[in-house]
Amino acid sequence: MGISTQTLMKERFSLKKTFNELNNRIKSVEGEVAGMKANLSAVHGALQEIEKLINYDEQYGNKDASKEPDIDKVDIKPALDIKPKEEAQLLNEKNK
Repeated sequence: MGISTQTLMKERFSLKKTFNELNNRIKSVEGEVAGMKANLSAVHGALQEIEKLINYDEQYGNKDASKEPDIDKVDIKPALDIKPKEEAQLLNEKNK
């Protein structure tokens, strides 16, 4: 015959290895996405709290302090230092 059982077993091993690697990478990415969603929710909650405090200050605070600052003159720094992740790379199937 053209294909031996040993050749098929090698191919099965190679495919199982690739499957497991992809499965592990998917789980890792899903974990990262869950973390990013949690961070997004936290930032959204902080924004809501800031809006609430601004509204409270406008209603009950010092009337002169309720004037908004000139946004072009204010030095705004990001609250979180978010670094981009590495780009995903395809598996190199030629090395097997």
